[in-house]
Amino acid sequence: MFYVQGVSIRNAALYCSTDEQLEAIGASGNSWAQTVDAWLKSHMNAAAEPRFADHGAQLSLSFSWAGNHKPDVKTMRDNIINNLAGDLANLQLIMHTNEYDPE
Repeated sequence: MFYVQGVSIRNAALYCSTDEQLEAIGASGNSWAQTVDAWLKSHMNAAAEPRFADHGAQLSLSFSWAGNHKPDVKTMRDNIINNLAGDLANLQLIMHTNEYDPE
């Protein structure tokens, strides 16, 4: 369920058209990440939460976005998409290995 929600938020960021939509999507992304983080702390071993938050090896991409936007909003959009992509990749890794199972 977490993965599907995260993909939905990432896709909303990719296809939104206004600054206001993006701000709401960013808030949803932050809330989603905090919920996943809390779940990992409660249900997985101690290494799962830091792994989820670690985007150190992730590439940072820039995405095209048509239209007139407030200063720095395009950068904010890129950051939202990149952070969600990193979170989703890390969540997938955590869930597909027993390395992070409760001890």
